[in-house]
Formats: sequence, structure tokens, C-alpha cells
Amino acid sequence: MSGDNRLEHWALARAHTIMLREGMNLMNAAQWLDKKQMVRSSQQLRDAIQKSLLEAVSIQQASRSMTEQSTDSRL
Repeated sequence: MSGDNRLEHWALARAHTIMLREGMNLMNAAQWLDKKQMVRSSQQLRDAIQKSLLEAVSIQQASRSMTEQSTDSRL
């Protein structure tokens, strides 16, 4: 599996996990008409998405560094 495919698979799995956990919390708060919990759940969802995007960038950068190092060692 190539680096891009692994990153894509990781991103999809991470998004699925985030939506199951944080999305369900938001949905439940909306069903219960709990405005405080809706705000809290929205913030948690936003924070989880932001954290996963930062993780993806760092993984991508690390992957590129490793690829560049292996290419340099071949030369």
C-alpha cells in the first residue's frame, strides 16, 4: 500500500471514529434540545476534526521525510 493510500485509509478511519463518537453526542443533544450540550458537543467535534487534521499533516510530513531519506540513500 503506498503512502498516500495509507494516509487516505487512516483519514477515513479517523473521520469515521470522530463522527461516531462526537457526532452521536451532538445528535443526542439536539434530540434532547439541550442547548448547552449542543454547544459543548459542537466544540468537541470541531476540536476532534482540528486535531485529526494536524495529525494528518504531521504524518504526511514524516512520510515525505522518510521517502526523501530513502531516495537520498539510494544515490
